[in-house]
Amino acid sequence: MRSASVCPECQGYGKTVDKIPSGADKNGMIKKEETIKIKIPVGVENGNYMTLDSQGHEDINGNAGDLYVFFEEEEHEHFSRYGNDVLLQAKVGYSHVVFGDKIDIPTINGHASLKIPSGLQPGQILRIKGKGFPKLGKTSRGDQLIKIQVNVPKSLSKDEKRIIKEYYQIEKDKDIKFEKFED
Repeated sequence: MRSASVCPECQGYGKTVDKIPSGADKNGMIKKEETIKIKIPVGVENGNYMTLDSQGHEDINGNAGDLYVFFEEEEHEHFSRYGNDVLLQAKVGYSHVVFGDKIDIPTINGHASLKIPSGLQPGQILRIKGKGFPKLGKTSRGDQLIKIQVNVPKSLSKDEKRIIKEYYQIEKDKDIKFEKFED
């Protein structure tokens, strides 16, 4: 009968540390921190990681292990991410969607002009091609998607109330339409 096990003295490395330096642990290893510069690939996203060969801890034989760098994205005030696409919600006034308009919107690289077509319905999503995040390892980019919502004011001036009341008188006799609720 044969049995195999790891040597309790050398832990399978084939040697032991005779003189443990001051500040070292029981295996003779000295812990130190080191700052290194890395080039982050364009297009990385939350949950991606990269391996830096031979940049990790050394074993008792002086062989360096690998260092794994995990990427986490910080929350942004306006944007969220869906793959390589950037998502943004814009709250505009009623007249913007009735008459159509051109508005300036923030992008991850500055600003862009967005055309709101007349008759746009609240909740509709408009797309600006190529204004999203770069695709990992490629030169192409995702898109920026803008969900348009209508901002209903909580308070109105006298003139605004008068104008909206006039419009209400025109609208009030029109049929109300009901539809199935969509997610």
